[in-house]
Amino acid sequence: MKNDESIIDRIVSTRQIRDIGEVFKDEEPSEEDCLSKQTPGKQGVGSAIFSKTTVQLLQEMTTSLETHGSIVNIMEPNVSARLATTRRGTGQFVAESANISNLDGFWDHFVDSIRKEESSSQLDDLIRRVIHLEFPKEDVPTVRRVINVGRLHDNRARYSPGSWVEIRGYDMKWRLDMITRVVKQAPDDWDWNNPNNAREQPQWDFYYHCGKHRRLREDELRSPKEGLRRVFGRRPWVWQQYACIKVEDKLRFQEGHQNDCILFDVQKYVAELWEEWLNHPSNSDFKAVFDDDRVGDFGRRELIIHVMKPFKLMEKIKEDKEVWDFAGDSSIGIYTYLGLLGSGATILCVILFVQVAVPVLLALAVDGCPLIQWLKILGSDVCTSDQEREDGGYDLEEYRDGTYHAMTLVICALYLVRVVPDTLITFHNTMGAQNTAYSRLLSLRQLLWSQGDDTLAQMFGYKLDIYMNTAYVSALYLLNIYIIMHTDTVLDIILNSLAFEFVARLDEETTKTLWWDPEQRWITAGAMSMVLQTTMKLKWLKDSKLFSQEFAVDEETLRAACRNDPNLLWNSLVSSEDTNNTAFMTKDEIITSRFRKVAHELNNENAIDEYEKPPVYFGFLDRYIRKFLHQKDRSTFNRFINYRTWSRWEKVLYMSPVPSLDDLFVTKHGKVKLDKSLDKIGPPDEKFVNFDPDDQGELGKRMFAYHAANVLLLKHVFPGLKNVWTKKHFRSFWFRLFDGLLEWIAYVVTLSFPFFVVVAIIGVTISWLGK
Repeated sequence: MKNDESIIDRIVSTRQIRDIGEVFKDEEPSEEDCLSKQTPGKQGVGSAIFSKTTVQLLQEMTTSLETHGSIVNIMEPNVSARLATTRRGTGQFVAESANISNLDGFWDHFVDSIRKEESSSQLDDLIRRVIHLEFPKEDVPTVRRVINVGRLHDNRARYSPGSWVEIRGYDMKWRLDMITRVVKQAPDDWDWNNPNNAREQPQWDFYYHCGKHRRLREDELRSPKEGLRRVFGRRPWVWQQYACIKVEDKLRFQEGHQNDCILFDVQKYVAELWEEWLNHPSNSDFKAVFDDDRVGDFGRRELIIHVMKPFKLMEKIKEDKEVWDFAGDSSIGIYTYLGLLGSGATILCVILFVQVAVPVLLALAVDGCPLIQWLKILGSDVCTSDQEREDGGYDLEEYRDGTYHAMTLVICALYLVRVVPDTLITFHNTMGAQNTAYSRLLSLRQLLWSQGDDTLAQMFGYKLDIYMNTAYVSALYLLNIYIIMHTDTVLDIILNSLAFEFVARLDEETTKTLWWDPEQRWITAGAMSMVLQTTMKLKWLKDSKLFSQEFAVDEETLRAACRNDPNLLWNSLVSSEDTNNTAFMTKDEIITSRFRKVAHELNNENAIDEYEKPPVYFGFLDRYIRKFLHQKDRSTFNRFINYRTWSRWEKVLYMSPVPSLDDLFVTKHGKVKLDKSLDKIGPPDEKFVNFDPDDQGELGKRMFAYHAANVLLLKHVFPGLKNVWTKKHFRSFWFRLFDGLLEWIAYVVTLSFPFFVVVAIIGVTISWLGK
């Protein structure tokens, strides 16, 4: 994988990590804080010194903890000398009888002191303080606590316990939460037994506990958007929207081409876009804030990491085969492809027809007697005598010795121990609650569905993907139980069960064939495109009111910049003109444009393929259908083609105001600090971006049960229906109403599936014992 820090390194020019204590810690501990009273009843030089030294060392450890951000940052060999010395007045002294030369010595004296002291209230007070700092209880964020600025320090934890950050869960949503623990670990390749490493330190790996999440890597965290907006304003997120359009314009689905989505270095390209935007003359006011010493290298770094997260994710999707293992994930099916790419419906319709037709035809062919009497309530004729059973096709000898019952029980037991757990796990998986590539893809799809920016084909594929992996599978196996109880041949029971297994997995197995997507290029391109679609907020870009509210831009000025176009930054004619206007091209783009023009004049197909981005569709017939309908914006990496209105973007990029840092920082005793009054601003009085104390960020058992209950009670669908009805999106209203009813049926069928399997087992057993 490419170095994830490359973009930040180029701009910040360092890989050091910041000392959070520089910003939030106001004062050094006072001398009175260092408890050194001798415990009554513990006379003697040794015990007195041990007690005093241990308390003072623990105080120094606490002070270091506050300064360095976490105890993991002071548990290092080169800190031992600092731990061995503490303050006395204005000078320094060395522990008199405890010549502590390393950290082990510190802990030895600490333990020895506890053993010898009958009263350890002083130590316990300090331990409480350490625990409070090292394991903070969850709290409510404030403006002061979500702002991350300051200096950088090498080989230190990026954040400390008590810091507020945003984390991304399996559902791909960013949430504001507090770090409760930092764990430091040496790299796997570090050899502690190597003599050359005796006085060296490894480049530590840091892991974070945050909210309900454990051992999060640093690349799974980012500084809060709320804090960054307070410092830098909202202009960087306008640039992020622009960068998404530029990236999509650059990417191709063209194997072997330098701009092919698999080969193209997205992070390098956006780094160049950032540099160009940052140093633009119209952006001088923002650059002044960006370069301000009060922001520091850490503040600059955190902003860049934040706005670059979507592009880093795109790189990870195509390079991190462990996390995004499309080839090894058996849950990805043909419906997943349609939900991502919005094309390829031809074969999908054939597979869908087979998956529906086969079980329906088998059910219609049922005309025999049921195996158990209670099936009469389902409309079956009940055979009450051996003659009726023989006329119904049963082999009476096999019926009497229980062969039919035994085989049916075997199938039902198999469903109970294998199919039921698989179905529930798959159901959980489709809710975006699992650590799998498929679950992450569905989480991205859910985000796009919530935004309402997906195409009709994408919506159709997404919903089919969910229902065919939940309600359909459960209904299929329930139907098979019904059929095998009417099957008069033992061999047919087995064959029918195998047929249903094949039909249930047909959509997933199709994607594993050699001809479908052998190198997972299409699914990778679809996932990368999905990241762009979920990052882009098209409703903002087409509505002046929404745009002005989100980015704090004057609406009248915004409209004037877009020539009072009601669609704001969306305009096919302007996009076509600006795309061919050299005034909005880089030097390389101007050269490519000229070569493309000459290639067309020569009618040289090879040259045209090189210099012109071709519209590419997934599916045999889609190319011709989309071409006939003139839907180039439905092709891969061309969805935002009508937003390439560069002449308008050039004005809009620099409209958002830049805040004054004087409103955030104060100077006290020659030191610049964040204003303490900022601690008074926060929820619930003021809403923070991505902060919801009731949203745990993961669908555990309790959260999943809560979600399922809301769906079954139809509480899940009403807010969305009310929202689209208020906006007068009536077509969306009827679609979502129909989808809500289907979702309710899917939950009922899936959650009741285990119950029906158990009932079938009990019914067959009773019938067998009572025949």
